[in-house]
Amino acid sequence: MKKLLSTGILIMFIASAFAQHNCQIVHEWGTFTTLSTSEGDLLSGLHWEEEELPSFVYHHVYDSFAPPSAYYSKGFQFTTRIWNVTVKMETPVLYFYSEAAAPQPVNVRVDFPRGSISEWFPQRSKGEFKHYQKTIDFADDFKGWIEWDALVLPPNTEETMTYGDAYEKPIWDAPRATKANLVKGPDGNVEKYLFYRGIGNFEIPVKLEFNIEGNLVITNEGTEVIPYLLVYEKKNNESRVYWTGKLDGKKYHVVYYDEIHSSPYNVQNEMTAFHAALVKAGLYADEAAAMLDTWQSSYFEKDGLKVFWILPDELTNQLLPIQITPQPCELERVLVGRSEILTPAFEEKIKSGNYPGPSDRFYSAYWQRANQLSENPDQQWSTTLENMYENLSLFPNPTTHEITATVNIPPGSIEINIRNLLGQQVATHFFESEKSNFSTTFSLAGLSNGIYMVEVRAGEKIWQRKVVKQ
Repeated sequence: MKKLLSTGILIMFIASAFAQHNCQIVHEWGTFTTLSTSEGDLLSGLHWEEEELPSFVYHHVYDSFAPPSAYYSKGFQFTTRIWNVTVKMETPVLYFYSEAAAPQPVNVRVDFPRGSISEWFPQRSKGEFKHYQKTIDFADDFKGWIEWDALVLPPNTEETMTYGDAYEKPIWDAPRATKANLVKGPDGNVEKYLFYRGIGNFEIPVKLEFNIEGNLVITNEGTEVIPYLLVYEKKNNESRVYWTGKLDGKKYHVVYYDEIHSSPYNVQNEMTAFHAALVKAGLYADEAAAMLDTWQSSYFEKDGLKVFWILPDELTNQLLPIQITPQPCELERVLVGRSEILTPAFEEKIKSGNYPGPSDRFYSAYWQRANQLSENPDQQWSTTLENMYENLSLFPNPTTHEITATVNIPPGSIEINIRNLLGQQVATHFFESEKSNFSTTFSLAGLSNGIYMVEVRAGEKIWQRKVVKQ
């Protein structure tokens, strides 16, 4: 009897060791972006690309090798009118770690109950339907999801990543700098991670607003502790960190904000502390470094006042429920909110129309805020964002040479400006119209292929729409 018992224990030990050897560890990191007014209200219009992805990334417009994503709005056709996007879900990546000697199958499903997963790589096995509607309103009950049947390749695999240096972009290459296994998607593409991102509309527990003294008030409206926050500003080529700390549920913290006189913390030391906080939240050190490196240019080098905060685990799982089969022996998910806020001084600028041009990542949100602040909306901001698009038509679009612009405007002098993605004016045309239904055809000859913003001005009124020259 003792011999049988010993044999059983040995078998269980061997089985346990084998299971541990083949057990997968899964780590995930990602961020999302919001923008609020100085009074704490979230602005919409956050559906434009901020960082262009490599052309091989899949999205709602194409299922195969596609043009660069800058031609689209977070994976949607740029001619689709998208409303009420208050959140940009930025680059969640899933890493897999396994010591198994053979490829290990894994099924991953991620749901996005209040948004759309509109860009991904490798190719998905299943997912939400493609969105070809003329108009999509994210204030409606929107439910996105994605599913992969993939293979986690062994550490000694001879396979390599499908796309290398010729296709790399900083935000794609930086997340590769980890010791994670390679993953093969159902399309046969091999990468260091499973990637997805999208857009949505949901409430967040962190509220930012300026009080009457001009200081920033951060409120945790949720019940869970926010373990780490960092208040950061980039302005006039100078970086500042105003405060770091944690915030208990239903508590607030006042940050002394004086963009002229306040002394910044040692920014480099605070970035080191940010890295440590990500590790404490569950990431490996190289994963945390990859996360910070990924957003160096688009987050830390872009002007603006922003608060970075690590989401509580329960909130992460609520916003992005995940199912992994077989169940990993360890799953760590670290999601970081990037909550930007308009300062009262900046709002004064956009009130008068003095703000970055159409290439700015928050251009649509600026339009919305300008209308809210305008004392005489019938004079300068008479065209709402919706009418700005609805009233101007461009045909054909895309175009190879000429384009016809049609818009309902009062008779008089009309100016048409063409701007590139950097907001630089590359062409101007002047017209006189005697009719309210103005239409004219002009040439795009001499311009390189790409995406441009056509801006029609009539007095104080402005209409704008993107056009693709190919």
